[in-house]
Amino acid sequence: MSSASSKPSSHMADKRATAQLDRLTLYPATPPETASPDSPTPSVRLPVLGIDKIIAEIRNRIYGRVDVKEEWWCISLSRDEFKDFKARLETEEGYSWQKYDYFPDVAKFVLRMPGTIHETVIGGFESLVMEQLIDIRRGIFRAVDGSLVNGERILRIGLKDFGFWPDCLGIDNVSGEIAISFSQLYEIVQEAEAMKEAEAMKECIDRGTREVNYLKRRRVRSPPEQLTESDEKRFKAAEKEVERQLSDQDGDYIPE
Repeated sequence: MSSASSKPSSHMADKRATAQLDRLTLYPATPPETASPDSPTPSVRLPVLGIDKIIAEIRNRIYGRVDVKEEWWCISLSRDEFKDFKARLETEEGYSWQKYDYFPDVAKFVLRMPGTIHETVIGGFESLVMEQLIDIRRGIFRAVDGSLVNGERILRIGLKDFGFWPDCLGIDNVSGEIAISFSQLYEIVQEAEAMKEAEAMKECIDRGTREVNYLKRRRVRSPPEQLTESDEKRFKAAEKEVERQLSDQDGDYIPE
């Protein structure tokens, strides 16, 4: 056997080191120093595989289903792996704020996520969905290419899309995805429009005017297969009327 085949190359070693985060197993855990005597240790808790589970947990907490400000996660690492990982945390600016420690008795690396991650991830998620992934027209869901979309179809978003937010645990280097149905996206859009409508109303009050320069789009929940040709004509007519009203209110608005 040649020396090249018996010993991994430097390139392969670097590649494995880069992919280290992809193989980490995460455990929700009570910090060992605060755990009660009756609490199970992290080593006997069920593993949570994949960063997408963390995102799901963040969403749960942001909507008040879990009343905590910070979450502890235990990462399974050997002592050598821990040294490498700790060095990375200390040298990379994006990880410098993390709180962490190593507990040899359970061979776990403990990481605490600050509360600011909640708003960062959720804000990035909604922005990405709204701006890049779907377009909603005439009360029905359409994909970016204009084709009809079933409301219960599952949309999967790669977590690498969030990599440019510094507080997101370096998930640009982690494999995983977020799965959400278009019906859930419908709710996100409704909430966003309600906020926009409230802001427009407040601005109107501040200006002392009576007219609100904002029209909320009307939508129906009928799946695409139940829409008829008359429905399409009705939606188009309604859309033209909205464009006409906007044009009358704002001379800078030019209908398509």
